[in-house]
Amino acid sequence: MRWLFWVLVLANLVAFYWFSSTAEYRTEKNQVARTLAEESSLVGSLSLVSEQGVNPSETLLEQIRPEEVEGFYMAGDNLIEPEPEPEPEPGALAEAEISQDCSVVGPFYDEGKAIGVQKLLSTREIAVELYKVDSVVRKDYWLIVPPMESEAFAKKLLQQLQKSNIESYLIADGEYRYGITLGVFSGEENTIKYQKTLIAKGYQVEIKVLPRKENTYWLEINKQNLIVLPVSFLQDLNKEEGLESVQMKEAICGKLKRAVEARPTSV
Repeated sequence: MRWLFWVLVLANLVAFYWFSSTAEYRTEKNQVARTLAEESSLVGSLSLVSEQGVNPSETLLEQIRPEEVEGFYMAGDNLIEPEPEPEPEPGALAEAEISQDCSVVGPFYDEGKAIGVQKLLSTREIAVELYKVDSVVRKDYWLIVPPMESEAFAKKLLQQLQKSNIESYLIADGEYRYGITLGVFSGEENTIKYQKTLIAKGYQVEIKVLPRKENTYWLEINKQNLIVLPVSFLQDLNKEEGLESVQMKEAICGKLKRAVEARPTSV
């Protein structure tokens, strides 16, 4: 009986193997058939573009979307090449190439003394540029009554001011002709207070700022040349009469020449 049991088991295994192999073979055969059918349909649909009466270049352009063409944009139905970007101006390139390693020495209020220091530095083979700069050294504040329609109106108001012991004078000519000047003051705060007092009394008063300019002179030195200067150079300058305010500051090379109405002076 035992041998009959093992014969049945072996028969089942053989049957299982046979049916599995047959199913796999049928699957592969069907896949190959489908692949051949697909390729046949593709071959049947192939045709030359020239046979269809279509220009190949036109077909290609139709397939390319404008946004996919780098460097071009659409204008109507045409592809247009964009204009080239403008080249940077020479001045902008010059700004980028300017060295920032400079120092300026000043201010000198006497041109002769500035030239003297320039000559002293040149004896040490130090290249120095001397520039004259118009600097606002202070501001004054001019209190006036704006110009009136006629001299008669101006004189009438002038009499009223003088009767009130307000110091005032008629402006006879110039931009503010037929106006009345009430004085020039150095302090802005006190000028504003006086203006408010006169306005409270019924007078129309304005403040004109008067910048007081003075010529100053500055020396521009490349920092590489400062190495040969003695440590006491600036201190020695400050000991000279009239040079107590001279300082040394870091600056961009050429800034005085470009940014200010400057006049280079050579030794």
